[in-house]
Amino acid sequence: MKIVIKFKIDTETLEYAISSLLYLGEKISKKSILERIKSEVYQKGHDVVNFPEYWGDDIRENLDNDLIQKFVEKYSSLVGL
Repeated sequence: MKIVIKFKIDTETLEYAISSLLYLGEKISKKSILERIKSEVYQKGHDVVNFPEYWGDDIRENLDNDLIQKFVEKYSSLVGL
């Protein structure tokens, strides 16, 4: 059985997804961003998309905001923003 779940990604969700990938040391690509968001939705429910702060602020504490914004600008058009 295949289930398709569609959701719209906003800028804040994209920021948290990129922050999470940087925190975990994973490669950042469109595929990895979408997989990370899907993983969080599976683990924490759709509230992660509706309320991006549910990702947890601890993943952003030690990361450079300029670096996060650089990736957000690069990937925002690729994920439909």
